[in-house]
Amino acid sequence: MSSRFRAAASVAYAGRRWRVRQVLDTAAVLLSSDSGQEVAADPLRIRLLDSLTLGATSPGPVDELLYDEA
Repeated sequence: MSSRFRAAASVAYAGRRWRVRQVLDTAAVLLSSDSGQEVAADPLRIRLLDSLTLGATSPGPVDELLYDEA
C-alpha cells in the first residue's frame, strides 16, 4: 500500500473532502468527515489532496479533439 494514505491526510472521496483516520488493510481505508461521519473506502477510489489544491475544483476531462495539430 502506498504511503500516501497517512493518518490525517486530506483526500477526496465520493465528491467530498475527508481525512484519513487509519489504513485498515489493502482494500480499505477508514475516512472521517468534518461532521464526524466515518466510512471505509476502497483506496482505488480515493484521490489525495495536497495543501495547494484543497480549495480548488477539478477542471474535469479535457477533450483533445478541440486542439489542432499545431
